Amino acid sequence: MSDSGVPTGAAVLVDTNVFFAIGGPSNSNYRRFRDTIRAAEASCWLPQRVVEELGGPETDRIETALSAGWVETAESPDQTDGDVVTATDVARRTIASETDRPEHDIEKADTALAGLGVQFARRRSVPVVVVTNDIPARAGVEHAVVASGYDETIDVCVSTRDR
Repeated sequence: MSDSGVPTGAAVLVDTNVFFAIGGPSNSNYRRFRDTIRAAEASCWLPQRVVEELGGPETDRIETALSAGWVETAESPDQTDGDVVTATDVARRTIASETDRPEHDIEKADTALAGLGVQFARRRSVPVVVVTNDIPARAGVEHAVVASGYDETIDVCVSTRDR
């Protein structure tokens, strides 16, 4: 475990709302987040679906992180992996229940965090951390992680450095 609380060498899956909350590259919260990832020698990942949903002037902070190489994009979850599909489905149902919306209206980017969390845990020998400021998405990922039996391998958290 690094001093930052991020496990050394972890794969950190980040929702874009975290990047919106921490501000741009000149913001101290942004720099602290970047430095935390680097200090832990962690890899930071944005799901491709999450990157695709971006719009507006705030996207520069994500493009800067990608260009600087401390953030990478992760392809969509593997839909041929039963555990990944189950995690995605559990997350979708949970988010629908939390928000009182039909399952087909749930953003695929939110459920991708759950699927990728399980996929990374299965295919990599590193701890996995999922970070989001979206409370229903967090509940969905947490429920999917527990239901899939990965609660000892995957940590789900809300960024506390969001203001």
